[in-house]
Amino acid sequence: SENAAVISTGGGAPCFFDNMEWIRANGYAVYLQMSPKALFDRLSQSKLHKRPILIGKSPEELRLFIEEKLIEREPYYTQAHLTIDQLNTSVETLADLINQYNR
Repeated sequence: SENAAVISTGGGAPCFFDNMEWIRANGYAVYLQMSPKALFDRLSQSKLHKRPILIGKSPEELRLFIEEKLIEREPYYTQAHLTIDQLNTSVETLADLINQYNR
């Protein structure tokens, strides 16, 4: 539809209030699942100063933070309509999956 959109929430957004319930009721929730190591590698290469919650964390603190947050958030993430292993899925495949929903 002409009003279709892909909205990428912040990592914790689905975990607060009734956000995941709202997301599921008003759209199609997709959880792009990544391992703690893959997230660590990605975050280590990003501009951590743009992520206030990560400022000043050592590599070990960052690794522990990621592991703890995944454990805490997984029950919310797994409520998504679809879970995709992002490590083994190309951008093209992700786009195809989103387009299939949009039809």
